[in-house]
Amino acid sequence: MMIPQPCAAFILLYKVTENIEKFRLEEEERLKSDSRAANVFWMKQTIGNACGTIGIIHALGNVRQQCQQGLEKIHTFWSGASKPGFPSPGFCRNLA
Repeated sequence: MMIPQPCAAFILLYKVTENIEKFRLEEEERLKSDSRAANVFWMKQTIGNACGTIGIIHALGNVRQQCQQGLEKIHTFWSGASKPGFPSPGFCRNLA
């Protein structure tokens, strides 16, 4: 087993090549009509050079039940994540 268990989240960062980008675009088009499971947190990366950050947000969003609950700022973040236009300018500043 390559990844020690238990494992709540796993992030793989890799160099994007022309072939990988072609595959990604094909998969994105193919999956457009598929619905996502209601219990899966997902958001589209809309800015460049943020792969690691978006990966962390996805990982945290999908292990919510395994994380300690009760932190108001985290609940505020996740409740805003499903709203159109998220994150809004100044959103993170308001969490501080």
